[in-house]
Amino acid sequence: MDTKKQMIKKFLPNELGYYAESLLMCELALRGIKSVRLMPYYADDIITPSGLRIEIKSSSYSKFRKHWNYSELKYRSSNNNNRVIQRMAEVYVFIGFDETQSPNFFIIPSTDIKEINNITISYSDKSNNKYHKYKDNWEIIC
Repeated sequence: MDTKKQMIKKFLPNELGYYAESLLMCELALRGIKSVRLMPYYADDIITPSGLRIEIKSSSYSKFRKHWNYSELKYRSSNNNNRVIQRMAEVYVFIGFDETQSPNFFIIPSTDIKEINNITISYSDKSNNKYHKYKDNWEIIC
C-alpha cells in the first residue's frame, strides 16, 4: 500500500476536510490563483483575491457504495419551509477520493445546486449523474 493511501485512510472526517482544503489551494496555486484559507468560524473555506467565496466538501471512497456523499451544505433559509434563499458560497468544490485515493474535483456554481443539505455524485461518469459535467470545471474559478 502506498504512503498517500495510508495517509488518507488514517484521516478522521474533519482531517480529511482540512486535507481537501489544502489540496484545492495547491491546485489553484498551480493555476496561478492565490487563495486564502479562512478560519473555521467563517461560512466559507477559501476566498480568492477577487472575492470569490469557495466552500469545499470532501468524501472518501467506500467499496460498499457507488457514490460520494456530501452533506452540510451551508445556506441561508427563509423562516417558512426551510427553503434555500441564498447559498453561503458562490462556488462549491466537491472532492471525492477514488479507490486509488486520487482526488476527483467537481466545481459547481452554487446557483446550480438544487439540493438543500445533501449531494450524491456517483463514482462512474457513465451513470448520467447531473454533476459529472462539472468534473474538473476549473473555468468557474479561473
